Amino acid sequence: MRRVVKSSGGGKQSVPYSTRSSFFPAIENAVEKAGRDFADLAVYLGPRGYVRDAVIQIPGSDSRSFLTSWKGDPTRFSARLRAAAAVLARRGIHGTFRAIHRDGTVTLRRQAGWHG
Repeated sequence: MRRVVKSSGGGKQSVPYSTRSSFFPAIENAVEKAGRDFADLAVYLGPRGYVRDAVIQIPGSDSRSFLTSWKGDPTRFSARLRAAAAVLARRGIHGTFRAIHRDGTVTLRRQAGWHG
């Protein structure tokens, strides 16, 4: 059984965007199909990877990093969720999202503003 690592709530941590990723094309395609104002988006990226469930915030003011509720070493944050955050930022899609990676699928759910 895989262990689910959830955010511990409260506070925000900055995590740098991915600058390159083999996941970019699939995520970009899913975002394009869903449209800029999607409420929920899911994209299968293949097996493996960390199971994660965190809130992420894509600010319009920082081109190098996003904020997350996830607590831990930023280098251990899910590469798939980092890639998803990077795609959203590059497309100018800002806001707060619940980001989940489980069983190879990344799910992004738009959330109301987050004040951690």
